[in-house]
Amino acid sequence: MSSSVTIQLDDTIPPGSPTNMVASNITNHTFNLSWTAATDNVHTASYEVYQDGVLIGTVSENVYTVTNLAATTDYSFTVIAKDSAGNESEPSAPLLVETLGPFSLSASEIGGGSIVLTWQAPEGVAGISRYVLYKDGSLVGTVQGSMNYRVLGLTPDTSYTFSVTAVEVSENVISESVPLVVSTANEVKPMMVKTGIDHYVILKDDGTVWSWGLNESGQLGDNTMTSSMGPVQVMGLSDVVDVAAGTSFTLALKQNGTVWAWGSNSSGKLGDGSSVSSPLPVQVAGLTGIIAISAGATHALALKQDGTVWAWGGNTDGQLGNNSSTSSLTAVQVVGLSDVTRISAGNNISVAVKRDGTVWEWGIIGYSYDISPVYSSKLPVQVMNLSGVVDIAVGFNSELTSAFKRNIYVVAVKQDGTVWAWGYNGNGQLGDSTTVYRSVPVQVAGLSDITEVAAGEVHAVALKQDGTVWSWGYNGEGELGNGTTINSTSPVQVSNVENATGIAVGSKHSVVMQRDGVVKVWGENTSGELGISVDPMQADGLKGFAAITAGLHHVLGIKQDGTVRAWGENADGQLGNGSTVDSDVPVSVSNLTGVVDLAGGQAHSLAVKQDGTVWVWGGGVPGVLGIGATATSTVPVQVTGLSSGKDVAAGAYHSLVLRSDGTVWAWGQNTSGQLGDGTTTDRITPVQVSGLTGVIAIAAGHDHSLALKSDGTIWAWGNNAFGQLGDGTTTNRVAPVQVSGITSVTAIAAGASHSMAIGPYSAVWTWGDNAYGQLGNGTTTGSMVPIENNVDFSAKNIFAGAFSRSSFAYVQDFNAKYNLMAWGENRSGQLMNGSHFTTEFPETARKANIGTRQADIKLGISADFTLLMKGTTGAVQGWGNNDRGQMGDGAFYQTIPVVVDIE
Repeated sequence: MSSSVTIQLDDTIPPGSPTNMVASNITNHTFNLSWTAATDNVHTASYEVYQDGVLIGTVSENVYTVTNLAATTDYSFTVIAKDSAGNESEPSAPLLVETLGPFSLSASEIGGGSIVLTWQAPEGVAGISRYVLYKDGSLVGTVQGSMNYRVLGLTPDTSYTFSVTAVEVSENVISESVPLVVSTANEVKPMMVKTGIDHYVILKDDGTVWSWGLNESGQLGDNTMTSSMGPVQVMGLSDVVDVAAGTSFTLALKQNGTVWAWGSNSSGKLGDGSSVSSPLPVQVAGLTGIIAISAGATHALALKQDGTVWAWGGNTDGQLGNNSSTSSLTAVQVVGLSDVTRISAGNNISVAVKRDGTVWEWGIIGYSYDISPVYSSKLPVQVMNLSGVVDIAVGFNSELTSAFKRNIYVVAVKQDGTVWAWGYNGNGQLGDSTTVYRSVPVQVAGLSDITEVAAGEVHAVALKQDGTVWSWGYNGEGELGNGTTINSTSPVQVSNVENATGIAVGSKHSVVMQRDGVVKVWGENTSGELGISVDPMQADGLKGFAAITAGLHHVLGIKQDGTVRAWGENADGQLGNGSTVDSDVPVSVSNLTGVVDLAGGQAHSLAVKQDGTVWVWGGGVPGVLGIGATATSTVPVQVTGLSSGKDVAAGAYHSLVLRSDGTVWAWGQNTSGQLGDGTTTDRITPVQVSGLTGVIAIAAGHDHSLALKSDGTIWAWGNNAFGQLGDGTTTNRVAPVQVSGITSVTAIAAGASHSMAIGPYSAVWTWGDNAYGQLGNGTTTGSMVPIENNVDFSAKNIFAGAFSRSSFAYVQDFNAKYNLMAWGENRSGQLMNGSHFTTEFPETARKANIGTRQADIKLGISADFTLLMKGTTGAVQGWGNNDRGQMGDGAFYQTIPVVVDIE
């Protein structure tokens, strides 16, 4: 029998060396190695990968991912093949690989609530689909098609670490930035300000939005229709990165690319699919991926990330650019327009700048009084003879008559920093040193290094690279901000502005934001557009006063040298300077010296001098001056038959004088018995108030009068329709009656139809009309007898005015600190508390900024404004309505930029 034997032969033949090794997907810290598989007589079992001669891994396939590498570093790699018998190949040819360096990351626009991160694309890397941003290791956002990002939601005065990774289409992270440590600013500040016809909107660096101005359509976004001369927060909005203001409506662009709108919705300009106005933000329907917005008179524009433009709202002149003239309640795409980088909406006109620097316009594109009819286009047409444009602005006004449709012009900035303009030029708004209409662009004279432009109804403004601001055109209300009201057909520098970072223009007013976050305004202010009446205004002429008082629309002040200044309305000569011209700055009252007390009525003024003589001026009705039947005098005249005068007070059309002997004298209108002489007969010369002696103080309401006697009792006479005489009735009194239920009084004050006193224990007592909460007791119910109000502190002085429905008290609290409290009507911001809300409870007049130490303060109070004099400097500041120049700061308009308090 035979047998077989199997002999096992050892495999001693090594595999061939791996070849064609390459690296792919190289990043800062990783990449992939691959090679051609090695050949072997039996089988290649594995590959050993060596990094700089050190084994880093073994794999069975011919690919390997290298990790944990250092950025910007050279490495050498080899691979050895092994078969199942353990035979090793020769090492592959070395492969030298350099990892990517981290790309740089920088921060700008560092605020208290946000920063802007900017980076450069990693060198030598293609196929990046997006960038992912991290804050302290946590995801904060993703960016496509851009290399900057505003990080919102930060805390002031806090340090953060930011990083960015570049991600390719296959979701591989291919590069990372260098970590960047940034500390936020110590407070949130404005980063952008825009203005419509009659309101402003501010975007703060924390992504919140604030606004002020007219609000009849809800354009302030605070869920009211109440206008505000101080900033109020737009409700329900956060993470906002851009804002725009049009005629009675406002837009906001959120970081997620959606657009929100509020205010008037006529013609559907809110874009929410309805025509219902909204005082709160509503989302513009169907819009995403938006990167810029603009608001016009009746329509709005939005620029998408893909370079297309979308429009909604009114379309009577084809301003939506969709080849129709039908308004749209939702956004429609502008036809035939792409690759757009800038947009601007105006008065039924739209303008866009393309990436190639050309300018395109649609809607009204023939805009001169010389052209009839107005030429318009329903589709974009190119502006000829213009290229290299980087910014654009359309002249803007609220009027939509055929005449004003022609009053349109356009201003553009070219890449070389020059400015060009075309269109209507009746006020020199094209800036070419002429007033000639231009159908093609002309260069604005003498401007270079311009980065941004803005255009109003009749003036234009430009921002230079050095932070200065220049303006040209109409200047009747100080629109040019150069301290004059003279038009200029070429640019002039705006005064009192430095390091500007942004500009915006309304109809006849302008606003600038400085690098330090300060917002300044100038121009027309007839409706409080500048937002400077709720907060104090002070001019150089409002210093050195010893006393202050107010009539209905005019103000009087005694200077520390005993002379008198006056400002405001002057139709009846109540300023006493020999004219009947209103003045929004202080003027000297003629020939008055040695004055110790003043009073102002509806349209008359009176003063008592140190020598006891009494002087009057102004008028309004016959006999109001107390010098006979004379109705008016534009300069002071002495009241005859009166001597030893000590104090004066004035109602609407009556006057009171307290003599040093403790008697009270009166003259003027007496229909309610406010003269206190036992009759209702008007008096054209002084008569003695019946039965009063021992008087130490007097006060006059609109048509009632008060007197405080040395025994601490109060006596009252005149109109009592609201119980303002405090005798428990509503019966008018032609002679003084004692105010009931209060004694030990130390001070009195009279409002239009309410009265005040400081009573026992320095408590504040009030009585009379309470429709606006002027009694300060937490209700709007009047009282015919004195009641103690809700001022819980020790009152040192009280203030009201013959036309006021508001009240003030200067108090000392339980910590021995002093404060000014205010309550009552506040529709014009006259309570100095930074709001326009009427209040029935005493609140701190926080905008008065009087400090907590005892100070000598005096108030001049009228129906809708308040003036405060404080400190040894005698500086006067004002709050409230300024339609007749009552603030004394020249703010019918502002010819030089002034600061707006945006807290």
